[in-house]
Amino acid sequence: MIHMLALVVACLSLAWVSVFVRFWVKIFVTSCVRWDDWILLLAVILFSGQCGCVLVMTTIDPQQPHTTANIVSYMFLASYDLSIMTAICIKTSLAISFNRFFSRRWQRLLIIAITIAFNTYAITELLLGLFFCGMPGKMARKDSLQQCTHWSNMLLWWLVAAIFNAVTDWIYTLLPATVVWTSNLSRKVKASVSIVTAVGALSSTAAIFRVLGTGSFTALRDFNPTNLTVIACVVLEMGLGIIATSMMCSTPLPGMLVNRFSWSRTFGMPESSVPLPARLTLLIDDISDGEDDCEVDKDAREVRQTYSNI
Repeated sequence: MIHMLALVVACLSLAWVSVFVRFWVKIFVTSCVRWDDWILLLAVILFSGQCGCVLVMTTIDPQQPHTTANIVSYMFLASYDLSIMTAICIKTSLAISFNRFFSRRWQRLLIIAITIAFNTYAITELLLGLFFCGMPGKMARKDSLQQCTHWSNMLLWWLVAAIFNAVTDWIYTLLPATVVWTSNLSRKVKASVSIVTAVGALSSTAAIFRVLGTGSFTALRDFNPTNLTVIACVVLEMGLGIIATSMMCSTPLPGMLVNRFSWSRTFGMPESSVPLPARLTLLIDDISDGEDDCEVDKDAREVRQTYSNI
């Protein structure tokens, strides 16, 4: 119980801090807040509700078995539904960000197709989960979720959803990393992407352990979805997913701050007072000192791409 409490508090705190840093960068550094930022903010709010339900499940007084079973059943369904909505928001936010990042059409279409497929399945599962035990009010008269008529059918949905979620998580992690690592970007950019990829890989690994904890198609009736292993994996997966998504825009923060500090020393004026086209011209002119035309063109494209994708 203590370990679960520590895990929930740590994941929730780091998720909120990462989203706060992302909004700080978008508001005060780039002055551009987009739809994917607001969707990610909704994701961390839903994740907070999920963590609240998990805390109720793990800290409830076991002295009253009947009441405890009912509350745990309600809290499990609520936390699971909130985790589905959180996953939808995270993947939608990532898809919007990736559409600005990917240059090839097949990459954008792949991300869009995966996102639509996952969101469709997740919304369907969310609606079915509300009524798999009859009307939602009948849940209070059940001592266990296994007493529900469609219990085995919902287990199939949960298992398929866990597998589908793990597959999409790894695609979201590996595809952008592969694109960046095979490009001609600088080592600093690749290092930043590697950090984000590492956090995303941890989230995807938690998704795999969630599948393993869910069980197999041959032993569904022995699966108890309220066990702490599955709950911990879901919390860890969503928390790390939010952190990795936030880091996509937060990793350039130290370099941005250094550039802002050195801008006035280099050009004799505050950066915010210079329009963006003039800023690009000054940067390109400064880059071109002592370099050949090919390097200037390459760096100029990187500058334009950096400012256009933020």
